[in-house]
Amino acid sequence: MYHHKPEGPLAHLNGSLTKAAHRSQVLHNARIERINFDPTNFDHRVALAEFLTTGRWLIQFHVELPCTSIVQTAEKKFIKHALELEFGVAADRRKSDLERALEIWPNQIEHHEKLAVAKREQHSHRRAA
Repeated sequence: MYHHKPEGPLAHLNGSLTKAAHRSQVLHNARIERINFDPTNFDHRVALAEFLTTGRWLIQFHVELPCTSIVQTAEKKFIKHALELEFGVAADRRKSDLERALEIWPNQIEHHEKLAVAKREQHSHRRAA
């Protein structure tokens, strides 16, 4: 039976490595130089295009939070950069439809509640008369 004595950041697991933890250990021990994806860098955009075409990375990038994969990180940063170029505004500064709806929604709920109360009162006055 294969017993692996962990080293490095996963040593505290004392040999009980899961597949995911083992992969992390392997990547850590490989000492591959990774850099942050920069969508303004032409070489980084070429690397993203190569990956999307062939599935191979020409440059190794970090996963950046809140993303969970290198592809998601690169695509998110690339799209944000493209939107900034297209519209001349930082994409994350613009309010999303959801944010605007959440700001409006409480006022609409309050308005509809007032209308419902008024209708009930009107209806009860008609019954009393």
